[in-house]
Amino acid sequence: MLLAPHWPGRLNADARGLLAIARGDLPIVDHWTASLSWLWRRGHEWLGVESGGVLLLQTCTLVVGIYLVLRSCLGRPAAALLTLPVTLAPATFGFVGLIGRDSWFVAATLLAVGCAVTAARSAGRQRRAGLVAAGLLAGTVAIAARQNGFTAVAPVFVTLAAVAFTLVDARRLPSRIASHPAIAASATGAVATVVAMVAVTGTDRAVREHALHPESLTFLYDLGYLTLKTERQLIPRLPPDGVLAQTPEEVRRLWLPHNALYMRVPHPEEIAAGTARKARLVLTDEEVAAISRAWRQAIIDHPVDYLRGRAFLWRLQAGIGHTPDYVRAAPSEVDKYGYEPPAIPAASAVSDRYSLLWAGSSGNGGFVHHAWFYLLVCVGGLILALPRFAAPVRAAAALPAAAVVMIIGGRTVIWSYGPRRCCGRCRRRSGR
Repeated sequence: MLLAPHWPGRLNADARGLLAIARGDLPIVDHWTASLSWLWRRGHEWLGVESGGVLLLQTCTLVVGIYLVLRSCLGRPAAALLTLPVTLAPATFGFVGLIGRDSWFVAATLLAVGCAVTAARSAGRQRRAGLVAAGLLAGTVAIAARQNGFTAVAPVFVTLAAVAFTLVDARRLPSRIASHPAIAASATGAVATVVAMVAVTGTDRAVREHALHPESLTFLYDLGYLTLKTERQLIPRLPPDGVLAQTPEEVRRLWLPHNALYMRVPHPEEIAAGTARKARLVLTDEEVAAISRAWRQAIIDHPVDYLRGRAFLWRLQAGIGHTPDYVRAAPSEVDKYGYEPPAIPAASAVSDRYSLLWAGSSGNGGFVHHAWFYLLVCVGGLILALPRFAAPVRAAAALPAAAVVMIIGGRTVIWSYGPRRCCGRCRRRSGR
């Protein structure tokens, strides 16, 4: 039911780039996940893995993760039955078919959560050890998919560390660890998160063929916001083909509340109109260092405006006052760009009609597509984690809730994008 409407996967601009890298048409870069891009390229070379194979893998990972979370507090039949409505929920269904690192991050994080809560309730020592190892691997894959999502993985690693301590005879543990298990698990989970990040970063640098310095987008987003607030050009002077926003007027035109990318590269509409200026995708280390210095100095000079900008970005992350990211998965651009059309057009048409039921009167989506709704759900999950509930219910409710709260908070601090606007497909289909 999940694969048929989306097969062989819905491709937006990022997905097309990842597929081109896998096919060897583009070099491996760090703008996306270099490690997983390298794995996909090996899979394409050795096994001919295209987008459909990746769709199958990410969907199976997501479904297994959801099932394990539900299974931790429900019986097998109930968990299996509830997995279906969760995966068919509007926000999940519209997102699961999109090929890309966001989908990989969500699926891997859910699998790590599922392994953690299942390990916490498992009796067999070998079974728990296997689940801990699987959870650590899934969490590392999630960090590889989106390194700024480590905040969501950290509480999972803390839980896995707590389970790992139960595998060791308490008499063999140092007295400080045995007497303060929560502190020891938190410290061990934090160390495991750092180790995973270091491993992923090292692997990315080893396999990437070009460094695009995606961190520069975070710097440019903040510099653009502060430039507009102060009416002063805070972005350092660089060659015109390096950073396109060289004046406050250009910043006002190119800086978007949800995207700093077009301060670096031309907007597709300008390219289509033939008015785009030449831009380099690769900045030199010296140019990135200059942008970084300007960013730090701007924060020191304008701390209040910087915090206001990050609060504004948090509202975008929470879905307050903006159009949601995925009312429907970004429409497959296979026809426009020459990739294969949907394999089952009838199933795709049915799924489109189903999505329109939840698109809202304006075609922009109702509350089920906004992150603030799920933040409220997470508050409910944390309440369920109170001691009066059984331990499996507490674990199944608290860990996913903590992951969601942490990812939104963490990405607000270190992310340069707010959620994008709706692709417009729902509005076009509904005639609005």
